[in-house]
Amino acid sequence: KIQLTRKRWQEMKKSAWNPVNDGDPELLLRQKIENAAKKHEIKLNNIGTVRINKINQEFSFAEMDISVNLPLDTLIKFISEIQQLKPAIAWRRLSITQPFRRPMPNNRRRTVFSNTDNALTVSANLRVLVFQPENETEKQEKDNAGTPALPKKNNIQQGYTTNYTPVLVKNENNLCGQIL
Repeated sequence: KIQLTRKRWQEMKKSAWNPVNDGDPELLLRQKIENAAKKHEIKLNNIGTVRINKINQEFSFAEMDISVNLPLDTLIKFISEIQQLKPAIAWRRLSITQPFRRPMPNNRRRTVFSNTDNALTVSANLRVLVFQPENETEKQEKDNAGTPALPKKNNIQQGYTTNYTPVLVKNENNLCGQIL
């Protein structure tokens, strides 16, 4: 059972968006959707900002909302284009409705659907799985969160810029010390 879990984790890792290889998902996911729309001459009514929702230490979801009015044949091409993008982008929510107009004064019982250009209203939420393992420096920063960090060296002054006085703390053997 553990081997199966490890295998699935490896598969998820390989298929997920990796910022090292695929770039920043907050910038590029939006561009990929816009490019797919431009390819089929679709004007998006609304394209939301990309939100990152953390799942655990290594995985998160990058999500965004879109809305558009378009004919059915163009919608099918657009969905197909999105499905072909790598890393795989999933449709978390896809709502397709046909706009309607009010009943005509002479016929109040029926709602008449608009036949103008056969447009559909599409509202969707897209998401992609992002794999971003914590690197060693991030882990060290989290481990040392309670201790003040050394100031970075300022190239202009050739020294350390600081608002506090460094203190040398010696260990039990007094062989080496650590500057806090």
